[in-house]
Amino acid sequence: MTFPALCTLLAQWAPPEEKGKFSTLVFAGAQVGNILSNFLSGFIMRYIPGGWPNVFYFFGIVSIIWFIIWCMFVYNDPNSHPFISDEERAYLKKSIGRLERKKDLTPTPWKSILTSGPVWALILGGAGHDWGAFTIISDLPKYMSDVLHFTVTENGLLTSIPFLAQWVTSIAASVLADRLISKGLANVTNVRKVYAIIGNLGPALGVMCASFVGCNKLIATLCFTLGMALMGFCYPSLRINSLDLSPNYSATLMGLVNGIGCLSGMATPYIVGILTPNRTVLEWRLVFWIMVIIMMSTSIIFVLFGSGEVQPWDDIKQYRLSENEKDHKDDESNIIQLKSIEDGKTSK
Repeated sequence: MTFPALCTLLAQWAPPEEKGKFSTLVFAGAQVGNILSNFLSGFIMRYIPGGWPNVFYFFGIVSIIWFIIWCMFVYNDPNSHPFISDEERAYLKKSIGRLERKKDLTPTPWKSILTSGPVWALILGGAGHDWGAFTIISDLPKYMSDVLHFTVTENGLLTSIPFLAQWVTSIAASVLADRLISKGLANVTNVRKVYAIIGNLGPALGVMCASFVGCNKLIATLCFTLGMALMGFCYPSLRINSLDLSPNYSATLMGLVNGIGCLSGMATPYIVGILTPNRTVLEWRLVFWIMVIIMMSTSIIFVLFGSGEVQPWDDIKQYRLSENEKDHKDDESNIIQLKSIEDGKTSK
């Protein structure tokens, strides 16, 4: 539920010209969690009496503390927040303007959403990205243990490095994306599509290169790190595209994209377990080839059919009104044509 809720808040708080930077900063927080969890878990298991259960206790307590802080400081929109200045509130109201999420929404236009090409392109692109992300998140520690033979502490430390690189790249890429769009050097759609290709091609090539360097720990870790760093380009692209397509229904779109994408999280560990019974490099290479094919094919679909523009059904009332006006004009045009035909026949 967290990601759809974050989309709703971002629609209220993120100015259009800074949407990429703010949204990426928010969603890339997940990578901070991956960095800390991988880095700290190895030390907790090795040095704190009680072993692996302490990992769950530690992060469970941290989550509870975070939730208390969240409830204290997070508000629905700028108008309800008691701490921001009048200047900041006025700036947000002026900059967000019509893109602010409407309060009097009609029921969700499911038919328009489920028949939208850009929505399905985003769903498939997100599912492909999640396939690669879940493969790496779930199985990178296994690969480093099975093939590279890292210890538990080394595994925790070195597994966190690729996610740190991804976090840094995602922030830098989002700043660049906002500048390209604000200066008119590229439109939103092109930025999202180019970034999606980089964000999917990079990690796919990174893991493939890692599988061909054998047991060279340094080069393999470098390949994983470079690949994951390029995956950071997906944050100012696939991760925030729901806000592009529909600020008013971004939570619904994020629920669809993230929910269907999470099916990858169910499938990848199972498939990896089947394909790597002997835990050899050749078996892992097949896993990575499947990852490459899925990530590249889905990113191509996104490039062909995706969009970065607000869809007409985002404001369904206005959309229906314009459709009715169009139908009315078509009817008037048909009547005029029929009348001219009848007049022609009468004159003859």
